[in-house]
Amino acid sequence: MKATLSELLAFLVAGRGKTNSFYPRIINALRKKETPGLGTMGVTLQEDAMVLHYDPCVLEKLEHGQVVLILIHEVLHLALNHIPRFLRLTATATTDLQRRKIQAVANIAMDYAVNSLMVQVHECSRRDLQEGMGDFRAIYPTDV
Repeated sequence: MKATLSELLAFLVAGRGKTNSFYPRIINALRKKETPGLGTMGVTLQEDAMVLHYDPCVLEKLEHGQVVLILIHEVLHLALNHIPRFLRLTATATTDLQRRKIQAVANIAMDYAVNSLMVQVHECSRRDLQEGMGDFRAIYPTDV
């Protein structure tokens, strides 16, 4: 990677050279937690705080622009209230198998929603999601 997570967060917090402060406001509110072995980045709710988990080994493999897209993706999960929705959905499961099925479908559906929004608001192109992410190639609704 060409930049550290701190530099990327500073870039996003500064508004990426734009006047929109949407991402900086959310990113500033997140706790950042290095999570070796995670294999990705993700947002969770822990102890009543939103937490951005990241695997430093993953960050080393990605280019600056790829990490920016992943961070935007994670912020949009928060903006769309996906964590509480996910928790409510999984709470309805009565068996472990049902819970795993709900989790699998919800993860795909929520990623579809986020990735579609990223394209619609011009944060990236569909091609960026499909080809520019390497091992982290994103799902887009028309892929299915």
